[in-house]
Amino acid sequence: MKNIGGDWVEKKDPTTERVYYANVKTKESSWTFPDDLAHLPLPDGWIEQEDPNTQRKYYSNPKTRETSWVRPTVDVGASAAAPAPAPEKKEPKMFGDWEEKDDPNTGRSYYYNMKTEETSWTKPDLTKAADPTPQEETASSDATKEDSTEENGSNVEASASAEPAPSAKPKLQKQNSSDNKFDTLRKLAAEKRDEAATANIQLPDESRISTTDELAKEMDSLRLEKYAEEHFKLNRKGAFGGKTTMDKILSWKKDQIKTPLRQLNPELSSEAVQVFKNVMSFMGDRVSKTKKDPVEHALKILKNTLHAPEDLRDEVFCQVCKQTRGNPSDENTKKGFQLCLILLSAYPPSHTFSPFLEFYLKESAAKYEGNAAGIGTWALLCQEMFPKSALLGPRFEVPPAQEIQSVMENHQTALKVFFLNGTFKTLLANSWTTAAELKNQMCKKAQTKDMRPFALYEISSDDEEQVLEDTVRIMDLMANWEKTQREEKQRKGKNAQIKTFRFVFKVRLFLEPEETDVPANEIFYIQAVHDVVSARYPVTKEDNISLAALQCQKEMGNFTNDVAIKDKLEVYIQQKHLHKKAAKNAELIASVCELWGGLNDMASHEAQLSYMELVRAWKVYGSTFFVVEPKSQPGLPNYGILAVTANGILIIDMKSRDIVQEFTYDKVVTWGCTDKSFVLHYGTLEKKEKLFFLTDQGKEIIFMVSSYVGSLVKD
Repeated sequence: MKNIGGDWVEKKDPTTERVYYANVKTKESSWTFPDDLAHLPLPDGWIEQEDPNTQRKYYSNPKTRETSWVRPTVDVGASAAAPAPAPEKKEPKMFGDWEEKDDPNTGRSYYYNMKTEETSWTKPDLTKAADPTPQEETASSDATKEDSTEENGSNVEASASAEPAPSAKPKLQKQNSSDNKFDTLRKLAAEKRDEAATANIQLPDESRISTTDELAKEMDSLRLEKYAEEHFKLNRKGAFGGKTTMDKILSWKKDQIKTPLRQLNPELSSEAVQVFKNVMSFMGDRVSKTKKDPVEHALKILKNTLHAPEDLRDEVFCQVCKQTRGNPSDENTKKGFQLCLILLSAYPPSHTFSPFLEFYLKESAAKYEGNAAGIGTWALLCQEMFPKSALLGPRFEVPPAQEIQSVMENHQTALKVFFLNGTFKTLLANSWTTAAELKNQMCKKAQTKDMRPFALYEISSDDEEQVLEDTVRIMDLMANWEKTQREEKQRKGKNAQIKTFRFVFKVRLFLEPEETDVPANEIFYIQAVHDVVSARYPVTKEDNISLAALQCQKEMGNFTNDVAIKDKLEVYIQQKHLHKKAAKNAELIASVCELWGGLNDMASHEAQLSYMELVRAWKVYGSTFFVVEPKSQPGLPNYGILAVTANGILIIDMKSRDIVQEFTYDKVVTWGCTDKSFVLHYGTLEKKEKLFFLTDQGKEIIFMVSSYVGSLVKD
């Protein structure tokens, strides 16, 4: 154990022999060097460098020609007065140009070539030194073995997981093509190990993939050839169904296929053959007789596959893979990956095919990196969006043409998200954007400190509203709006007035923001004004006039004349307090203006605070209303309104709008729901009573109650 600074010590894992770091005070442990010690100087003679192939840091000592992936440390706990005795100096053992050395981390002997700067665990065979070709092959092979051990932390020769002797220049030796093909898998394995180390979790046995042979097997198991062996229809040649080669069935074809690539049932086979025509036409491998543009071909593919069985969706992914392998046209190959991204915008492949397609995309992104036609860029985009497609699953609606065009151009769609006062923010979304992500965008743009109270809503021109759950795909919802409007036009006629929809950002949970969160308080005010004027809260005429005067002062400043409100009283006063004839509203206008004039010199924020103070005094303030049918208590109306507020639950008579019963959260013991009901127990644990309501909104009631109770417990 070595004290390396602060409360940190360096140890060696007895199982893997890997160096790790432990904090004796906090009991933390990590495979990576502690960040809070990064400022400490390296031991004398050591320098930090970066491997250009992997971008990993490594450490080298030019004097001793040592290198290490592990940061060298000094034992700061050692006594300065009694330094450790200097090691006995040994004469180096030489074998031609090779020198035998000891690995400082493991104590094992390794061999270093002073001319070529190669390293090897095995004693060099000097009988082959005269033949330059085999020597170069040996060097490449050694480099491959060394790479495998460095990344995976295990020994090529033995089962022990000792750290290998790194080369003097990590991974700068000449490597053959077999070395490069393992880069993707090594990088993935390294990333997973780093994530595990950061999270301080038990790492898997790193000797699982320790040799190039095992790496090859691991990679081969994810190749399309492996998938095709089990799922492709290989007997497809001629009248007698002769077997085709794997290379041929997985490579670009200039002609139309006559049978599906995969083993499909007869009902899907004809669909698969037709889809291939559209794939070829989209990519430019076939001249379309109908002169359709690529968007139309993509639209047809999605219409035929989105709601089809997974087998057909996997088939079209396989067809795209086939047409992007060995395609003589870079431009057409690029279009193939564009089509793959369009497919991923609508649905993922099946769980069975997913790992094979994901691996193919990663290989292609690496293979075509820097390609002039942009193949690598599009393959990388597919790779990046693949996990999200798998997470979200298939969408409900076929993407419209303009969305497909946006995917093809890698552009995001600009859309408006409104506040309740009609103002809006313009945000960006793509085919994978969810309601949660759009809400986060809106909070950042509005600069609110606390995102918890707010939610994104879908509101129609008929004032029907629905909160959007976090996982709702924004573009899928907009596609549904477009479909609904199209169907309504077909029913009512082109000139008929049809329902419209918009996104609205408003308060869902009335968890009062801090005074310093000015944007959040502004949104709460906007919502309060909307709920007052739209008669969501029952307000007397006198209260409405007082609130209208405060609203005028907040929004327009000191009173000058009544022109400002004369022609738009409905912005300040509930409809039930207005006369149908404008002339009869003169008395109402005069009352508002009189109070408004008395507020001269009140600052805008003070008027807002006064407005909010008045509405917050109402028991129904911040209510979310649910129509319910009480079933367990005789004294309750047959139909009522359940109002959930930040302070408790109210039961309101639907006709009189009077509060019949109320329960503060300290009196609520338990609550629950089914798809058709909501249950509330109130009182104490020893003596509690039950209220049972029929409602199809039980889940939303549970969300509201749980959120408010949770916030009270937290506070």
